[in-house]
Amino acid sequence: MKLKNYFKCALMIIGLIGFTSTLKAQAKKPTKAQVEKRDSLFRAMSKRLELTSEQEVKMKEILRQNQKDLKVIKEQVKNQPKAEKKKALMAQLNTNEQKINAILNPKQQAEFKLIRNEFKEELKTRKKNKPANSKPAYNWDEEELL
Repeated sequence: MKLKNYFKCALMIIGLIGFTSTLKAQAKKPTKAQVEKRDSLFRAMSKRLELTSEQEVKMKEILRQNQKDLKVIKEQVKNQPKAEKKKALMAQLNTNEQKINAILNPKQQAEFKLIRNEFKEELKTRKKNKPANSKPAYNWDEEELL
């Protein structure tokens, strides 16, 4: 159960869920349930990293901007091969990670690194256990995560 919560925090931090998870290609307003889930994940992440009020404001802005950037990237690479899509996504994730680390103190950076590593391990486990015909974790058409 604890690992599952860490996984959710990691997704939030990395920005893959961002502030508008499960949106279709066209802009839609998130449902009340999506907003509540997003807010809950953010509170859990904030608590785990022990963010100050100022850091929370900065983190929210970083995550909002990341979501906007991901939408632009998605549009730019929609007709590109899968490897190019992945390369573009990873570049954005690295940029986002640097922005997040810039607002964290050393203790928080270490905790953030742990969250990232837990997330990577969880993805490996899911990849090993998923059926051959299952849907990919990130669908460029639906922007939906796991």
